[in-house]
Amino acid sequence: MFTYFKKRTKKNKLKILFITTFLFTLSSPILFTIDQDGLSHGIEKNFPLSSDYWILTGIHVNNNWSLTESTYDWCTGSGTIGDPYLIENVTIDAQGRSGIMIEHTNEYFRIQNCTINNTGYWNDAGSYYEAGIRISYADNGVIHNNTIYDTEYAGLSIVHAENNNITENKLSQNDLWALYMNIVEDLLIKNNSVNGDFVDVGLIRCTYITMKNNTLFQGGITITADNLQQATTHSIDQFNTVNGKSIYYYKYRDNLVPKDFLNAGQIILASCSNSTISNCAISTVYAGIELFYSEYITIESCNFTSCEQISIRLDHSFNNTLRNNRFINRYGIELRYSDENEVSNNYFYNNVRPIQLAGYCENNNISHNEVKDSSYGIALATSCSNNKVYQNNITNCAVYGIYLWRYCDANEIYDNKVEEGAMQAIYLNNDCDSNIIRNNSIIDNLYGVYLATGCDINGVYNNTFELNGLHAFDDGLDNYWNFTNIGNYWDNYTGVDLNDDNIGDNPYLISGASLSADYAPIWSDGDDLAPHIDILNPSDYSYYNEVPIIDVSVSDVNEINQTWYTIIGSGENYTFETLSFEVNSSLWMSQAQGSFTLRIFANDSVGNLGYDDLVLIKDTINPFLMINSPLSGAEFGTTPPTINITITEANFFQFWFTINDSSTLHFVAASSGENTFSIESSIWDLIPEGHVLITFFANDTLGQTGTISITILKEIPEEPSEPPSIPGFNVLVLLFFSLFSVIVLSRMQIKKN
Repeated sequence: MFTYFKKRTKKNKLKILFITTFLFTLSSPILFTIDQDGLSHGIEKNFPLSSDYWILTGIHVNNNWSLTESTYDWCTGSGTIGDPYLIENVTIDAQGRSGIMIEHTNEYFRIQNCTINNTGYWNDAGSYYEAGIRISYADNGVIHNNTIYDTEYAGLSIVHAENNNITENKLSQNDLWALYMNIVEDLLIKNNSVNGDFVDVGLIRCTYITMKNNTLFQGGITITADNLQQATTHSIDQFNTVNGKSIYYYKYRDNLVPKDFLNAGQIILASCSNSTISNCAISTVYAGIELFYSEYITIESCNFTSCEQISIRLDHSFNNTLRNNRFINRYGIELRYSDENEVSNNYFYNNVRPIQLAGYCENNNISHNEVKDSSYGIALATSCSNNKVYQNNITNCAVYGIYLWRYCDANEIYDNKVEEGAMQAIYLNNDCDSNIIRNNSIIDNLYGVYLATGCDINGVYNNTFELNGLHAFDDGLDNYWNFTNIGNYWDNYTGVDLNDDNIGDNPYLISGASLSADYAPIWSDGDDLAPHIDILNPSDYSYYNEVPIIDVSVSDVNEINQTWYTIIGSGENYTFETLSFEVNSSLWMSQAQGSFTLRIFANDSVGNLGYDDLVLIKDTINPFLMINSPLSGAEFGTTPPTINITITEANFFQFWFTINDSSTLHFVAASSGENTFSIESSIWDLIPEGHVLITFFANDTLGQTGTISITILKEIPEEPSEPPSIPGFNVLVLLFFSLFSVIVLSRMQIKKN
């Protein structure tokens, strides 16, 4: 009976196994389509292709690592530092969503060896931007050796997180950001290959970010800092590269020089001062040079090409100088919260925004810049006040030439040229008050000066309006279009000037709701205006020791007929055809030393003659020196000699001397004329006795040097010894006093008796 029972039991087990297998097979479609409670946007849990490889459409962990690990084969670990939760060997086609999302956790985790692509841009339901890997409010993670490509917003996004590592990942074809970090602390980014079409690495309000040995291929790094800590707590070494060039990040450094920026692909300075960046060539990055909380930095003679958003940015930076730089394509210079800076003599071509003061900037000077064929010209936006915009040439900007927007008050806009094609040459919009617009040349634009509603008490006078679709429009209040008896020149003025005072007798009416008028329009009957000549370079009273080159600008209502020049008193005229010309060499050679006046002429097609004068100083003679005292051969002992020397040089620069042809230069404060000084004892005491050769030098600002020498004698006399005493003198004195004492004592004794 026992044997039979065993046989029945064995048969029953086989039946149960068969039935279980059959039911499992029927139920498998149900079991493997269970959603992981929001873990993977409805991801099906498929059988792995191999023991360690999965193809999915997304993973979402939202403070439920334990459930994820117990439910899915692609997640292992326990969330400790020694055994972190691990997601690896997963391939994800995100189908317009995020690939992997980790949220609201501080358990240790690691994502590695995954491939993610095809992510979207914005998630309407969750109100967040999609990413290949998106870490939000999650700490203690490692993102290692993953491949992320074809993303619309970000390859890897970390928001509100601490203590994460990003190492040895490959990111490419990321339409906007490759690595996007927002309010992140204690993050290591190391040995990654990153290619973001717009920005490779964005550090937005982050602190304590370490970047080592990353290779960036397009946009480079950009930093957004709301305070000093967010700008200065990072560690970014020079082994990070962008487009094959070094990325330089310096903090708390002074006196940096050009050799500190060799082969720069990008430069970031945080709390630095008294430094110079020059002759850099930077291209295609999101931001070329960024200054945060820095001062007295000079950026000069650099070339920027196709920088995606900013070529040079100043953020909370003061007293910096940006000059003689070239900006080709895309974006130029941006200032934020920055005061007392100089932006001058830069060239912009085909830029979207060449120069922009983007908020809360005061007392900056924007001058002598040339802007051509760009979308916008020079913009001041949001509470930028007391700035000066002057002597800029702005040509063929499609939208505006100079633009003030939103509470920009008390700025001065003067001596600028805005020509050819702007919708508004000078445009004030949204409560910009008490600005001065004067002495500008506004030619061939759709609108000349446009004052929008809410822009009040602005002054517009002494400007030239020509060939504009509409010269002026005023929807503000209490704006004035003439200052006392000086208004503006309007080429379509239809009034008369009967008293020939060059002021129209009738007001010029301004379009717009304000019903403004220019009550003193600049006007004369007929064309009796001379061509206008502006000498751009050099300035008056410049010194030259070789043939000068002159740069001029010539303009007139009518066509210019001829241009020529002469030196006053020479009786010779020389024509020129280009606006930059060299003075005739024979004329220059015949000119005596000293100042002379170069007069430049232009006449127009109706015979009006205009001219402008330039005073230059010819100086081809070395400074002259004459030693008044001491005389050659004079002897001196321990007291250093006093030198009296006359220097004759109107363009004097420096004076110095050497001793016995030494290479040591001793500089002395001096001026042209008679100078007296003593050689310092510390110098004189070191000179050996004997003949001393002193050579004096003086140069001028052109580098011409005059010299004269004198030989004197240094001889220190020996100190005299004490004179010898008279032989026997001391004995005689002693005998005298002894005899005198005996006599006195004897007389006293006699008296006593």
